Amino acid sequence: MEKEKAMERKFGANVHLTIKGPIAWVVIDRPPLNLLTAPLVQDFRAALTIVSQQKTLRVLVVTGGGEKAFIAGVDVKEMVDLTPPRARRFISLLHAAMHDLRRLPLPVIARVNGYALGGGCEMAMACDLRIASTQARFGMPEVRLGIPSVIEAALMPALIGGTRAMDLLLTGRMIDAQTALDWGLVNRMVETEALDAAVEEMIRHLLQCAPEALAAQKRLIYQWMDSSMSQAFRLGIDAFARAYRTTEPHEGMRAFQEKRSPRWGQA
Repeated sequence: MEKEKAMERKFGANVHLTIKGPIAWVVIDRPPLNLLTAPLVQDFRAALTIVSQQKTLRVLVVTGGGEKAFIAGVDVKEMVDLTPPRARRFISLLHAAMHDLRRLPLPVIARVNGYALGGGCEMAMACDLRIASTQARFGMPEVRLGIPSVIEAALMPALIGGTRAMDLLLTGRMIDAQTALDWGLVNRMVETEALDAAVEEMIRHLLQCAPEALAAQKRLIYQWMDSSMSQAFRLGIDAFARAYRTTEPHEGMRAFQEKRSPRWGQA
């Protein structure tokens, strides 16, 4: 049987997209630390646009090239001479890229293979799931550079609690992968040589789930973050009813009753 071919595409010099079957990988590869610049962020958004247009995709993995860093932040040379208007444009662009990740109708896994600092830590938090190697390091050092942590740093209190978020955001210190796991900043931590296997295992779990139900669940989770409890209940009731506009509930429950694997999209 002929092996399925991967689609590979490069955006600018530092963003690589690979699609094979239902899985997409976006790699930010700007050695040695994969630091972000405005052109790189624009290229990253272009890659995500392609991902959003591929209706058969089920999972996206975001990672950094090499073994030293996921994304070690924004290149300081990009920020040192900003004016207030240019600062607003730059940070708005970075936020837009992270918002693109959150609104994709498929789960996004951050494969954190090293430093995830500042904008890199925020990029990881903007992903839905985070799997880190033992050599990963997380931090929000912006206050040590004369600026506050902003945009997706706002996700941090919900992920790790207000007290711990205060610690990281006010001190600018780094934490190791074990602390990130203990605090709930990452979902899993494994040895570096086991990182790809851990990502593949998570992908297998996700592929067992109904695609439209997963998209609805992701959307609902983010809606809950901006809702009161009573609004969250109503949103959930609406989402439950909408699920029955698809074939997935019938196929999933029939498969359960018949003790077989569901055939998503084929019911």
